[in-house]
Amino acid sequence: MQDNIDKVMNRGERIDELRGKAEDLNATAGNFKRGANQVRKRMWWKDFKWKIIIGLTILVIIGIIIGSIVGTQTHKDDNSKQQQPPTTSQETQQQSSSTTSIIQATSHP
Repeated sequence: MQDNIDKVMNRGERIDELRGKAEDLNATAGNFKRGANQVRKRMWWKDFKWKIIIGLTILVIIGIIIGSIVGTQTHKDDNSKQQQPPTTSQETQQQSSSTTSIIQATSHP
């Protein structure tokens, strides 16, 4: 009977030790959970920032490509409106000979 009482007392001491360890473990787990949530939130923001940077970079590149295409088309349209059809060398000779004959006709009375 005395042995049984000693065993129960020892078991009670071990239970108290286990209870203390469990409380410590629970507190440590709470700290770990808070720290893990903070790290998760920081990593989410970091990842989100990179997604925004990449998205903006892609939009800028697309804007540059579209702008250059539109600018090239506008520049071609402006040039085609401003340019006169090129003259051939034969037309140039005819114009210069007709100019010469007009000058000669006006200078001889």
